[in-house]
Amino acid sequence: MDVVRIFDTTLRDGEQSPGFSMKTEEKIRMARQLAKLGVDTIEAGFPISSRGDLEAVQAVAREVRDVPIAALARAKKLDIDAAVEALKPAAASRLHIFLATSDLHLQVKLNMTREQALEDIGNKSLKWNFPPKTQAAPISTISVRSARPLSTRERRF
Repeated sequence: MDVVRIFDTTLRDGEQSPGFSMKTEEKIRMARQLAKLGVDTIEAGFPISSRGDLEAVQAVAREVRDVPIAALARAKKLDIDAAVEALKPAAASRLHIFLATSDLHLQVKLNMTREQALEDIGNKSLKWNFPPKTQAAPISTISVRSARPLSTRERRF
């Protein structure tokens, strides 16, 4: 039987819409409603982006206990440390790690090939001593051929 899992990013992606920003209490209220709707995972934010976002992820993780709470992190130690800190209060958590993988981003910003990026994320996941949930950048920024997860392993903290 096929199963569709809902990984909801409203609290992170939705907040990036112009003129739309939520206070911590509003994020908690929205997360509770998403849990009632039956989503499988709620991505609560990007903790490295600000102290306020880290604290909001912590608050959602503390208050919403019946759905795994995720935090987004770039494939950088400081990002991951902030996300892990934010997720500590969660009953069940998920770390969502990404490495931008558009050809332009790889060549200009990261100065590496696609193969080097795949090797880099693999090596980092081994050094972090956990099998992270990692994902390629949005399909709109990468070639269709390379639009695939780099790794799809999970770990609870």
